[in-house]
Amino acid sequence: MRILVADDDPIQLEAAFAWLSCHPAEVVTTDNGSDAWDRLSREDFDLAIIDIHMPKLDGFGLIHWLRQTPKTVDLPIIVVTSRHDGDAIEQAYAAGATSFVTKPVNWQLFSHQVRFVVRNGLIEREMRAAQLANQITERERYGVLSMIGDALEGAGSDHKAISSLALDLKWLTRAHSQELKTGVIDCDTLLHEAAALANPEARKSGMKIIIRESLESITLTCDPDLLREALNRLCGHLIQHSSVGGQIELSAHIQDNGCLIITARGGSAQSLRPALAPTLAQHIAAAHGGDLVLHAVPGEGAATVLRLPAKLVHAQRRTGAESLKIRRAG
Repeated sequence: MRILVADDDPIQLEAAFAWLSCHPAEVVTTDNGSDAWDRLSREDFDLAIIDIHMPKLDGFGLIHWLRQTPKTVDLPIIVVTSRHDGDAIEQAYAAGATSFVTKPVNWQLFSHQVRFVVRNGLIEREMRAAQLANQITERERYGVLSMIGDALEGAGSDHKAISSLALDLKWLTRAHSQELKTGVIDCDTLLHEAAALANPEARKSGMKIIIRESLESITLTCDPDLLREALNRLCGHLIQHSSVGGQIELSAHIQDNGCLIITARGGSAQSLRPALAPTLAQHIAAAHGGDLVLHAVPGEGAATVLRLPAKLVHAQRRTGAESLKIRRAG
């Protein structure tokens, strides 16, 4: 735990350092509000203990700036002051203080207050983070449903298109279910099966899908059906944005941190506009604790990069020429 104490009283600073260092905690002290603001805005702290009357920048001004800055908007702040009037207390809380204590400080009791404020601050930040994550998930879900609604409206009486959108909803629902259908699959097998699903569409566009086998022998613990469908959709999205006669390349490799990167690359694709296919693939990646990035560079092509966490991956280095094979799918 890191605590910053800002007070222009050297005796107060010495007492705070002596008592709070016994938590154990790393205690940083400063005798003015300006230096406190500089440290708090640059470094990470778990708690700030601030005097109201300080040179350069008083406690009220310091709290105001802290509450206007994203880095410190949730930082627990205890105001310590020699003022005993109610106006000071109200002004401190109005500025954004978390708690308040008057001098002379009972340091033994104050140590318990510090632990309580820090613990409550952590709980509140976790609750806010969870609430924000839920809000983001809801917005993403409504965004997908809006895409499907627009597509249904455009489909009119096209039964094939409507059937395809119904399947999209099925995959999306499965990606958001509480329990994935977990299995183990070889990564090269997964790539070949996804390519086989996308091949009919590729042939219609005079394109081919090739698979570059990885240097490692990789197995995944995942929902194979979901990941296969995600890669199929990504290949289809690249095909739609690529020139006739081009090719899609699928490859996989392990990062230094153990995460698996699966890349679908289209050398002639110049852009990747937002669409239902990559959005669905993104939700499937998220269901496995991963993420998806779309990347396009004029003149170089476009790629979709699906990352899966290391906990799902088991890899072993290949030996011999098998590691260098490039195969055409189908």
